[in-house]
Amino acid sequence: MKLHPHLDDYWTQHGITELSYKEDSCWGIGLSIKVGLHALAEREDLVLYSYKPDALKEEGDLFVLVFEKAIAERLELERQPYASGHSPLEYWCGGPIALEEFVWTADLQRRFRFPEKRPFDQQLMAQVYQTIYSHDNFILQLHPISPSGLKGVLSPIRHLHNYYLDHLMDGTVLDAFLLDQLLNKGTFKIKSNPLAGTIVLITKERAPRGLKRLLGFKIDKETLIYQK
Repeated sequence: MKLHPHLDDYWTQHGITELSYKEDSCWGIGLSIKVGLHALAEREDLVLYSYKPDALKEEGDLFVLVFEKAIAERLELERQPYASGHSPLEYWCGGPIALEEFVWTADLQRRFRFPEKRPFDQQLMAQVYQTIYSHDNFILQLHPISPSGLKGVLSPIRHLHNYYLDHLMDGTVLDAFLLDQLLNKGTFKIKSNPLAGTIVLITKERAPRGLKRLLGFKIDKETLIYQK
């Protein structure tokens, strides 16, 4: 599968993705909201409530509260579908999405006061399966997400780099390798080079010698992890 980035920025023009994971939160740069939704695509028991303060625009912030259907029903959350052409998620994804999306109603805002209220009501937020945040459809954050849930994020990232390389990769080994890197190092970048047909992993490592190492400087280390 090839996943279109739906972006036109430095990171996508150069085939770069950055991903980080810490304390049950995952965030990335060069990732559209579509990547976050792909991570949930197989969960038919989920519903989404989306909120975009500045309506349908190419830029801005998009917030999504994800609930299990049974919990949404128990909380008696309204299920008000978006009118045709008014869905923030469909707008940013460039078409229909697999999961059910509903309007972020005044009742939902009154009860959860998300994202304005900080700190959030932890008792209420515990009812939420996941929050998704996207800035300019370019910076993506998912919370909470378990280490096993990260597999669902790495798969669409591989599909994204399939698009960059115009090539379908076998993800069995690559996904497992990237998951191990993310859990052990906390952050990395991957960069596709379509002309060479390669992907390199970019990590921060301690300087090998001299004053920079003494002062704790870190340098970028590139490792070839895929070759067509």
